[in-house]
Amino acid sequence: MNCLISVIVPCYQQGCYLLEAISSLQTQSYINWEAIIVNDGSTDETDYIAKSLCAQDSRVQYVSKKNGGLSSARNAGLDIAKGQWIQFLDADDRLLPGKFEKQIAALSSLGKKAMVYSSYYFSFEENPDNLIKPEQSIEFIMKRPVLDMAMRWEHELSIPIHSPLFPAFLFSDVHIRFDEALPNHEDWDMWMKILPLMESVVLIKEELAIYRVRLDSMSRDRVAMWQGFKNAINKQKKIHSKNVDIQKGLDYLNELNDNKYGRGNRFLLRRIVNYLIYYKWPLQKALNLLYSFLSPKKPEIC
Repeated sequence: MNCLISVIVPCYQQGCYLLEAISSLQTQSYINWEAIIVNDGSTDETDYIAKSLCAQDSRVQYVSKKNGGLSSARNAGLDIAKGQWIQFLDADDRLLPGKFEKQIAALSSLGKKAMVYSSYYFSFEENPDNLIKPEQSIEFIMKRPVLDMAMRWEHELSIPIHSPLFPAFLFSDVHIRFDEALPNHEDWDMWMKILPLMESVVLIKEELAIYRVRLDSMSRDRVAMWQGFKNAINKQKKIHSKNVDIQKGLDYLNELNDNKYGRGNRFLLRRIVNYLIYYKWPLQKALNLLYSFLSPKKPEIC
């Protein structure tokens, strides 16, 4: 299978990472790809670096637009992607050299409504070459993966957006897009749209992507992340209002998050505690264990 892979690279004030991201594509053993760098209104060196990369490699394209947020930038890339497979790659993340080849090989025996994803590494900004395996699961364990996403996301399950190869028909024919009204958790919202349409979801149990953790990442603001997640959950509850199992799963996820992040005046305290322990994984693990004792009872869903 020699299909074209469209790689969508949104970039806002991350020009300093662009070379690493594109280099991780150029070292792929599978060479039939196009990269679409979407400059989302950056005022740093993104424009210069992106144009330089285009001049050096004809597979790299460049789009510049007014700032509209991460979802808007990804959607702009989707609008012009030509590939049969879609790879999302944020400008500060990287792929390992065999990702495309191994995932395309796995897809060759599957039907149209299939996707393949992989395990991944964490890489902290202060030491990017120190690759750390995630503690959370990357495996779907329920009969319907959408229920894993509805019940287990962020507490038991975590899959970064650059781990999978997505079939392009989801975006070209079904016209799925990232919700630009959500301030965060737009990736989870997209998973909830995509998974019910998939007949096969296959995991390659090998680390083929690297997720960079940065000091200024939006995910550091735990309160804002949960409030955004709550908006996304409420949206999905309306969409799946007639699906009893998904409703149960979303209610459970809502309770888990309320329990973990706290309510009202406890938001600020939890934010401070989580910030202080973010770098100390043993302490984070201990706190997660404490949360598990206080967690609501998981509903019985197959």
